[in-house]
Formats: sequence, structure tokens, C-alpha cells
Amino acid sequence: MYTCATQNKKQSLTPRSPQRLDSLVTVYIGRESNEVIGSFIKGVSTFVREALHKFPGFKIEIEDGRIKLEHLFTLRLWESEQDPAGTRGVVYKKLRDVAERNRIVTALDLSAIAA
Repeated sequence: MYTCATQNKKQSLTPRSPQRLDSLVTVYIGRESNEVIGSFIKGVSTFVREALHKFPGFKIEIEDGRIKLEHLFTLRLWESEQDPAGTRGVVYKKLRDVAERNRIVTALDLSAIAA
């Protein structure tokens, strides 16, 4: 899934080369703004299954086979062994804010979570 959001609609959406944050997210940084302008997310179902096993108390809402990306990014922040104030944590917080503000969801393979 690719998401794209920018606060300045006039700014170019042409990204520099993609930067892999981790196994879940690749971000696209604006050439002019040097800010995150989009992301590509893969392996959502596998990540959610493994993270819910690790954090059984974390509850997420799955509606019609979809999960809010803000929940996914929050779960990633919890799961992260790195300092949440580090670069990766800051990017995940920004992604979470954009996802929440824009109510972005992604499909979730429920059979993969139950496995």
C-alpha cells in the first residue's frame, strides 16, 4: 500500500529515492521539502500477527478486513527496540499523525493473523 500526504499542496511530490525504514515501511522524502511525502507498507498481516503475539494486551479494531494505519504505526512504535525519540520513531509518529488525520486504512488478511 502506498500513501501520500503533504501539507503544502504546491510542493513537488517528486520524491528522492525511497528509504527503507524497516521490514514494514519504506518512506519517500520530498526533493524540495526533505519531509516524508509518502510511504509504502508491506507485510502488514505478518507484522500484526507477530506483534499481537508479543503484545497480547494491544487491541486493534479490524472492520471489514481493514485496520487503521494509525494503529499499525502505534503498534510498530511499541514493538520497536530502538529509542522512540530516535529518527525512526519520529518518522513513525509523523506517519501515525497523517494516518489519523486522514483516516487512512489498509487491508488485513485475517487468515494470516489467525495462523
